[in-house]
Amino acid sequence: MVKVGKFFAYSLFFILALIYLTPKASVYHFFEEQLKPYSIVLNNESVTESLLGLDITDGILFVQSVEAAEIKSIEVNLFVLFNAIDIK
Repeated sequence: MVKVGKFFAYSLFFILALIYLTPKASVYHFFEEQLKPYSIVLNNESVTESLLGLDITDGILFVQSVEAAEIKSIEVNLFVLFNAIDIK
């Protein structure tokens, strides 16, 4: 039973360390590059990393060179079993 407990503790530590150490801003910029062929661009945004998530503020969304939306904030929270995105 002790070995099972250690296994779950080490697994939880590994997953949390992986989430914490992932370069979230680089992943965001990669996904932004993947949207460019579809003519979807987010300009003038500021990207900041938090402990387990990513905050994007003050962006303008362009779809096929037409301003589609002004984005006040986007909060992306990454958890093991539950992920959340809040867009305002």
